[in-house]
Order: sequence, then structure tokens, then C-alpha cells
Amino acid sequence: GDGWNDCFIDIYVDGSLVLSEVPIASGSGPATVYFDAGTGSNITTVFTAGGWPYECSYCIYDFLGNELGCDGQGGVDPVGITVYGFCGGDGAWRYSLRRPDL
Repeated sequence: GDGWNDCFIDIYVDGSLVLSEVPIASGSGPATVYFDAGTGSNITTVFTAGGWPYECSYCIYDFLGNELGCDGQGGVDPVGITVYGFCGGDGAWRYSLRRPDL
């Protein structure tokens, strides 16, 4: 795999940028990055296209591995998504953004 061909994602939690220009530099995945958010936090991704954006997809998971939302599945161009943090209590928990195997 050739990675994301200069495509990348910015991740915001409650409007604050927490991860900037997250790429998949090479290979076909899976690849995982982690970030923190609390219950009820607004988690938003902004996808920036490079070459072949329809080859890019990703999902956001909570700390238990439950899928909160996905973007770019099925060969469609990702557009960015918004999901809400849920960790079953107060405080911040670790979330993950994963690019699946292609």
C-alpha cells in the first residue's frame, strides 16, 4: 500500500485542535492514533484530500473499542465526521482513530 497519498485528517475536541495533519504515510494499515476526550465531548474530523481520496477511510472508537463513527467507507470520498464522546462517567478517556486494512 502507498498510504494516503497526501490526504490527512485534523481532529478537534470541543472545537480545539488535538491532532493535526494525521496521515497514513505508507502501507495499507491498520494504523491507530490516540487522543483524549470526555463524555459529551464533540469530536470532529476535518479531512483534507490529496490524491485518490476515495481510497481513504477511518473510524473513531471509544476506550472500549466501540465504533462511534466512520468516514470514507465503500470507496466514497471522506468528508469529515462529528461524533460525541461517551465513556460511561465523568473525566477524559482515550479514544482512537483507526485506518482499517485495505
